[in-house]
Amino acid sequence: MTPTPSEAPVFNLEILQVDADDTKADLEEDQWIAEDDVHGGTLPAHLVLPARNKEINYLLSRKVYSYATDTEAWTVTRKKPLKLKWIDSNKGDRHAFNIRSRLVCTEIRRKGTESIFSATPPLESLRILLARAASEPPVRPCGRRTSDPYKIQLIDVSRAHFYADAVRDVYIQLPAEDPRSGEPGVCGKLEKTMYGTLDAAERWGEHYAATLTKAGFIRGTASPCHFYHPGKDIWMLVHGDDFVTVARQEGRDYTKRVLSDAYEIKVDIAGPEPEDPKEIKILGRIVTFTPEGIQYEPDPGHVEKVIFELGLTESKGVATPGVRDETTVTAAELLERRRCYAPPRLEISPGLDDKEPEEDAWALLAGDELSRYQSLAASLNYFSLDRLDLMFAVKELMRKLSKPNDDDWQKLKRVARYLIAAPRLVMMYPWQALSDTLKVYTDADHAGCFRTRKSTSGGVVMWGPALLKAWSRTQTLIALSSGESELAAVTKAAAESMGIQSVLTDFGVKVKIEIHSDATAAIGICKRQGLGRVRHLATADLWIQQRIRSKDLKLFKLPGTENPSELMTKHKTAPEASRFMSMLGIRRLDGRPALPPSRVPPSTTHK
Repeated sequence: MTPTPSEAPVFNLEILQVDADDTKADLEEDQWIAEDDVHGGTLPAHLVLPARNKEINYLLSRKVYSYATDTEAWTVTRKKPLKLKWIDSNKGDRHAFNIRSRLVCTEIRRKGTESIFSATPPLESLRILLARAASEPPVRPCGRRTSDPYKIQLIDVSRAHFYADAVRDVYIQLPAEDPRSGEPGVCGKLEKTMYGTLDAAERWGEHYAATLTKAGFIRGTASPCHFYHPGKDIWMLVHGDDFVTVARQEGRDYTKRVLSDAYEIKVDIAGPEPEDPKEIKILGRIVTFTPEGIQYEPDPGHVEKVIFELGLTESKGVATPGVRDETTVTAAELLERRRCYAPPRLEISPGLDDKEPEEDAWALLAGDELSRYQSLAASLNYFSLDRLDLMFAVKELMRKLSKPNDDDWQKLKRVARYLIAAPRLVMMYPWQALSDTLKVYTDADHAGCFRTRKSTSGGVVMWGPALLKAWSRTQTLIALSSGESELAAVTKAAAESMGIQSVLTDFGVKVKIEIHSDATAAIGICKRQGLGRVRHLATADLWIQQRIRSKDLKLFKLPGTENPSELMTKHKTAPEASRFMSMLGIRRLDGRPALPPSRVPPSTTHK
């Protein structure tokens, strides 16, 4: 019998059913072993089978595919049906398993395939929502509690990618659980998008956007993942299948009703009232309501993994994540590097005292050591987005990601030992009304890299007491003076702050921009008109002059000792780093947040 596209599959769900009489011991005798495809290690088979059964039920209820033939697939797409793969993972820990299984399609983008865009919100969007939630104290100065405070609501849509209709001809191999999977020449044709297909995320984005805009939400322009409902005072960001909202009771109920009418959802909430849960995990971060305000921190699992992988669980900590490199560079090497990165400058004739650059005395990492360095450095890079004390040190590790050596390995281990001493730092969003001004602090370390003589730009964006964004970046070109490097840093700060200004506009908020720098020369260049005597600078660097003249932003001078962005440009002593972090509302806490699961043996976690 030849299948037709209209035929919907009927699954033999008994294949995956677990008998009530089955025991853990019976399943352990089976040869099949389930692997955790996300975190590594093995999973209990008696828990994986029901998770896969649940996924198959979704495929059935959503009518994800219909039957077709291999001949049709080849005729239409000139390709064989795509393979399917089970992805099993533990969302809990080794003591409290929470198994999730996904049946995904293994579609790979080939050369010449049209690119497909799927947006994700910037991290500062979440911090903006936290500032909004903290903009009204739960207890007024008179002692009365706020009757209807802002709360954070997290809505998770189950199997989100199965809701959007397929718009391309995509053919798949039948899953083993399908009763017709053994028939020769029979395959499936997707009627809905499926995890793993190239356009699944884009199609889902358009689907939920249509649902929200129909309900009166305004979609953002800075990011299509931002939504704002002016009538009900709802601020929302969407990341994949997670909908994060900050609103009062009416707004939360309305959002829940809109999404539950269209999708199957799970709802979590956190708030300041006595009966509210105080801790919630959002986009891999832990958010906690406290009497002083809202506390924000990264998942400590990344730190625990790095320390465990490096075998440092019994090691002592150090006070700083790095120390300044004092490596010297010859004059001939510096001129050669200038020729590579910038227009020709003043030349000198090589003298007898000039020497060729010495070869790196450190051996390069290779094989498993190289892979371990790259994996652990990438974990620290993700973690450092919420840890300003690590940004500069981790940025230097990432610069050597392609060709690290033994010295870089030691620097990686030093960062890990610092995290033993300082495993937990949190950002505080105190109870305070929203500000009408973004304050941006910026700094540069001129020629701070002794290997390349490149400079580092650092910056912090504050919205009142709320930290929205920070960065540490190596400048692309070699600056000939501290004024030139500081100018690049100020320009970077202006661009970043204007981007955040646009994000705030998505939520109906208009703010002014103030940039604070301790660089007199850079401020002078920014406030004048034209190139002046710095004609070697690119005119793009002077874009900021026009912005200042048009009053898009204001530029101010402040003492270097009051500039917290120094923390992102060079290694600082422990007292200096502590002082700058306190200026930014960052606190050091003991213990470990209770919500995130631990994925390493108990002896490696911080009590």
